[in-house]
Amino acid sequence: GAGKVGELVVEGSSTPGWHRVRWASGDSNGYRIGADGAHDLVFASDIGDVKTQSQLAGALVTTSNVRAGLKVVRGPDWKWESQDGGAGKVGELVVEGSSTPGWHRVRWASGDSNGYRIGAEACHDLVFAVG
Repeated sequence: GAGKVGELVVEGSSTPGWHRVRWASGDSNGYRIGADGAHDLVFASDIGDVKTQSQLAGALVTTSNVRAGLKVVRGPDWKWESQDGGAGKVGELVVEGSSTPGWHRVRWASGDSNGYRIGAEACHDLVFAVG
């Protein structure tokens, strides 16, 4: 929907004037970036309402604010023992996301990555890290 943030997929599209975008939900689609004189997308920085890491610090990670590259730590519903390397360890939301709605993938400092609930089952395993 309007106002949602997606990631441009590196491989793009083989059709000139089109590019592929992967959304936080894990879905991806092709969009016009000049084809037929149309532009279906704007850069998130041009929207004005995309929050920075410091603005999100301590907030629950949800399907509406998840963005690859932002740093996270354990949230209030964490039940995954030490998959993150221990309390206070910081991970990074990754582009791959998850194919399951309400879940998103995190890569931890160890290099391990797993999917976590960001609204699925009415639970939030992650909050945005400070700084």
